[in-house]
Amino acid sequence: MGMDAARMKSESIEPPHPNARTMSTHTRPGTHGLLIVALASALQATACKKEKDDTPLNVPPARGTASSDELSTAIGQARALSADQAPTSTKWKQVVVLDDKRAVLIGELVTETIALTTDNAGRTWRTLRLPREGWSTWAVGMDGTTAALLGPRVAAKAANDPRAGAPPPQQAGVVEEAIRVTFAAPDAPQLTALNPLVLPPRKTGNPLGESLFAGVFGPERLGVLFQQAPRNWVVLFGGIAGSEDLAPVKLPPAETPLPSPYGRPPMLLSSQGRSLLMRPFPEPDKPLEPPRKIEQIAATPQLLKQLATPPSCEMSEWSLKLIDQPRPAVLAVSPSKTGVVALPSKTPPNATIGCASQRMVVEVEDPTPLDPGDPTAKKGPPPRTLALCNVEGEPCVVPKQRPFRPWVEPHEYVTVSAPTAQGAVAVMTARAPARWGLYMAQSLDGGHVYELPRVIGEGNSDRGKIDIGAVVSFGSRVLLLLEAEVAGTSRRSWYVTASNDGGVSWGIP
Repeated sequence: MGMDAARMKSESIEPPHPNARTMSTHTRPGTHGLLIVALASALQATACKKEKDDTPLNVPPARGTASSDELSTAIGQARALSADQAPTSTKWKQVVVLDDKRAVLIGELVTETIALTTDNAGRTWRTLRLPREGWSTWAVGMDGTTAALLGPRVAAKAANDPRAGAPPPQQAGVVEEAIRVTFAAPDAPQLTALNPLVLPPRKTGNPLGESLFAGVFGPERLGVLFQQAPRNWVVLFGGIAGSEDLAPVKLPPAETPLPSPYGRPPMLLSSQGRSLLMRPFPEPDKPLEPPRKIEQIAATPQLLKQLATPPSCEMSEWSLKLIDQPRPAVLAVSPSKTGVVALPSKTPPNATIGCASQRMVVEVEDPTPLDPGDPTAKKGPPPRTLALCNVEGEPCVVPKQRPFRPWVEPHEYVTVSAPTAQGAVAVMTARAPARWGLYMAQSLDGGHVYELPRVIGEGNSDRGKIDIGAVVSFGSRVLLLLEAEVAGTSRRSWYVTASNDGGVSWGIP
């Protein structure tokens, strides 16, 4: 037995045979299967390791930070829009919600103007961008057609210095000006080529600036209201390149029209004495329809000045405008119906309004008495709250408590909001010298009560600061457009997060 043990030991330490085929004849019984199993395990481990190494990890950014793809906030994740879709320096000026899936966001950059559109409630976006040197305005048709007007840079006024020479001829007499128009049909990937629209000669006065607004009739035609002289107003028509010129439509000299169309299809507002009138925006080769009077409102100079600017909010066929005559109200205009919605209290000078599904959320002064024990109840501007109203003119709902409680220290804040199927969603941006904050609150009972605000982001410096660009509501679905700094860079990006339950939960659209 000792010799056998020695022989086994000798065999176990025998060096590998140079011939693998011969070596196999010296393997003990049973070890052949073990080698095969070991070899298979090693190959499987190698394959798993290779597969793991080749697959990139999609790890969400830490809460409060942003990557080039996602933003992680305290309420949920948001998905990034590319710089081509939404440049980081865009200032969003207008939101037009057409129905429960389609919306257009209008924005501006220093040298560009942009329209961001969606036809699936924010799951995907299409961008329409135009370089501009002067002014620009946009118009959206009921079918989803988006059109833009581009005007020249406003000429500087002549200096009083006699060495500056005589003023340009156009400032001393009659001027001829030209603007350019372009269209994007609902399914078009980009805008059409710019086509000039030559304006008739007019007597000098105030520069056009941004006073020209279009009414869209379809994917190839729009109308623009233009004043040639006092009491001499015409509607001019522009179209895509190659379209025929159409004769302008002259308006009655007894009426003073307002430059901005209201409603969809567009309606033309005008005044005659103390009456505010409305008729369909004149179309080419069609007779001018007689106007009808808008009841419950008087055409005072102050009101006409307010209505000369674009609507405060637009949804479906409705255009809404905040007015303060004879008392704070919202003028609601559609082709088939108009109304004056009384507000429960005054509106602040920079009051905001959001609308969707024939309802609106209006920022008003809080009509409830202040609690003396509230540290924010001090001298200064009255606190603000949100009133939820509808275009039918029913009494607005004022929440039992303000959706947000301002900070104790001096600060600035702005609130943007929109109605939802359940109530409303509101976002407040607060800014003090030493800190910033972005907060969200929602009402799920028709605007009577707002749940406690939740933090979207907070900080003590601009590093990592999150801003709100817009709140877009489709009724049952609401989006937040947020701006944040991409971690590890000096670049900022726009992100979109969505809620399908009235603001309770948020996530990537």
